[in-house]
Amino acid sequence: MALNTIQALHVEIEIYTPSFPFGDAATLLATVDQYKEAADTYYADKTRNGEPSSWSSSDMWLFWKTYYMQLPCWYDLAEEVALILTSSASVERVFSLYESMFGHNDQACLEDLREASVKLRYNDKNRNSEE
Repeated sequence: MALNTIQALHVEIEIYTPSFPFGDAATLLATVDQYKEAADTYYADKTRNGEPSSWSSSDMWLFWKTYYMQLPCWYDLAEEVALILTSSASVERVFSLYESMFGHNDQACLEDLREASVKLRYNDKNRNSEE
C-alpha cells in the first residue's frame, strides 16, 4: 500500500474526526496503522515467495481471508465496497428500455406517469402510517 495514501488518510482523520459524535481520532488512526501493518506483512511475504509484485483482485481476497479476524472493521468495509458496481451499463440499459417504451410524442405522458407514480407511493405511505 502506498505510504502517501496512508499519510493522506491520517490527515483526513485528524481533520474530520472532531466533527463526528462517534469514535475518536486515536482509535481510527490505530486501525489505519493496524491495516497498513497487515498489508505490508502480506505484501512482503508475497514478494519473498517470488510472486509478482502487483496486486490483483484475487490477491486482495486472499489478503482478507488471512486477516479478516485481525481487521474485522476493515473486512466489513471491504465487503461493502466490493458490492459497488464498477459500471453503470446495466442501469443505463434499464433506462434505455424505459425510454424506448415512449416515443418523442409521448414524453409528456411519461412525465405525467412518473409524477402520478410518485404521488401514489407518497399517498400510500401516508395512509399506511395513519393506520
